Amino acid sequence: MTALLQLQALTVRRGQCPVVDAVDLTVSAGEFVGLLGPNGAGKTSLLRGALGLLPHEGQSNLSALPPGVRARAAAFLPQGREIAWPVTVADLVALADGGVAAQGRALARMGLEAYRTRRATELSGGEQARVLIARALAQDAPLLLADEPGAGLDPEAQIRTMQVFRDLADEGRAVVASIHDLGLAARHCTRLVLLHQGRKVADGLPRQVLSAENLASVFGVKGYHAETPDGPVFQPLGVIR
Repeated sequence: MTALLQLQALTVRRGQCPVVDAVDLTVSAGEFVGLLGPNGAGKTSLLRGALGLLPHEGQSNLSALPPGVRARAAAFLPQGREIAWPVTVADLVALADGGVAAQGRALARMGLEAYRTRRATELSGGEQARVLIARALAQDAPLLLADEPGAGLDPEAQIRTMQVFRDLADEGRAVVASIHDLGLAARHCTRLVLLHQGRKVADGLPRQVLSAENLASVFGVKGYHAETPDGPVFQPLGVIR
C-alpha cells in the first residue's frame, strides 16, 4: 500500500518540554487511523507538527513539501470551528479549490445539499462544523488529517462523519483523526494509535489498543467490548479509583 504519511522521530517541544516525543508513524492508503489519548497527550501537536505548522525535530514527509504541493497531498481540519465571513455554504466549500465535482460530493457526504445557498454564519455551531468538514473533504486530497472532527456534533452527525471517513479509506484514501469518543473510534477506525505524555504507547487494531491495561494506565477507566451483528461495540464503564 502507498504510504501517505511518514513520520520519523517526530518531536514537538513547548519550551524544553517535548509534547510530542520521538513518534514514528506510517499511514498508508486504505487506513482510517484514530489518534487517541487524554487531554494534553500531544494529538493536536502531532498533527500540526506533521504538517509543518509547528516547529519540530525529526522528519515528516508532509512538512518537507512546498505549501502548494502539501495542500494537494493532505487536507487539514483544525479544531477551530469559527467562520468569519457571511458567505454561502457553497462558496465556503468552494474555497477548498478541489473542483466542482469534489465540492458536490463533499456536500452530499455531509448531508448539506439543501444548505448550498444558506449563509454559513447563520447556521448553528454543529451545522457550521459539518460545513467545515465538507470544505476539507472538497480539497479532494489523498490524505485527510482531522483534529477532533466530532466536536460540537450531535450523534447523527458524529456517526455520519465517522462513516464518511471510513468510506474514504475504503475508497483508497487515508484519514488520521484525533478522537475522544472511544466507542466511535473502536467501531469505525481500521487502526488506533494511542498517545500518552507525548509518546506513542500503542498502535494496532482497535480491540488490541483498547485493552484493559491501556485503558487503566492511560485513561484511568475500565471498559466493555462486544462483537455484535452490527459490528464492534466499546463502552467506557467507569473510573478506576
